Amino acid sequence: MKILVIGGKGYIGTSLVEELKKEHEIKVGTRKKEQENDIQINLLEKESLGEKIKDYDLIINLASVVRTIRKRKYEENIRGLKNLIEAVEETGQRMIYFSTINVNNKQLGPYSKSKKEAEELLRKSNISFMIVRPTLVYGRDKHNDIYKMIKIMKTLRIYPLLGNGKQRIEPLNKKDLAKSIRKIVKKFKPGKIEEIAGGEKISFQDLKSKIEKIIKKRTIAIKIPYKVLKISKILIPFDIEGIEEDKVSKKENKKSKHSIEEDIRIIVENEDSLD
Repeated sequence: MKILVIGGKGYIGTSLVEELKKEHEIKVGTRKKEQENDIQINLLEKESLGEKIKDYDLIINLASVVRTIRKRKYEENIRGLKNLIEAVEETGQRMIYFSTINVNNKQLGPYSKSKKEAEELLRKSNISFMIVRPTLVYGRDKHNDIYKMIKIMKTLRIYPLLGNGKQRIEPLNKKDLAKSIRKIVKKFKPGKIEEIAGGEKISFQDLKSKIEKIIKKRTIAIKIPYKVLKISKILIPFDIEGIEEDKVSKKENKKSKHSIEEDIRIIVENEDSLD
């Protein structure tokens, strides 16, 4: 199958492309062309999209504004997908769209709202699509929130708790996510929403204990109440709304191949050699 992965140079995209190449012919769509085989694509440039996507059987769209203090920039998630849908309605491919588990929140911030509205665009369209909602994605590297938390705890001996700290997450190793997408590509089910999670639900307080056990250091939990976050949200580059809600899948997922505790251990023990 010929697959175009838009956003394939991003944090999730790189692992996904590596996994899909085992079985399929893959091209990467990116705003900034870095390699000869890359396809330069800007979803906000509607006129050129049809020509650039027409030769592929499946489009996987990971391109998204995820974190920014410029809240209006999240509107690009909606505009870009709208343009892509219109192009696909002409060219006829199937699409897998990456949303977020956060659309399940009762309170939605600008990012979550943009993703929820994007999902609605797909439902109202005439294309064959699937929606993927990952939970918190991390890897054995230095470019994720788990690593950043470990670093803060080791160096400053503090553990920032946003909100009450009781909210649960279901961390998902990006390699496990990539393998799940490979299976979805094989068994494409039009209109289906797949919530993909690591299968281990833990609170931020539990995460603190796991990290402390591995780094062998006690840390002080610094709670930042929701009221304080709300006042400061104009300077915070992620959604504050729904911060105290669980970010877990509604369905029960089997535990992934990678366990969060083992991955934390590997990150701590191999910090100097991580990318």
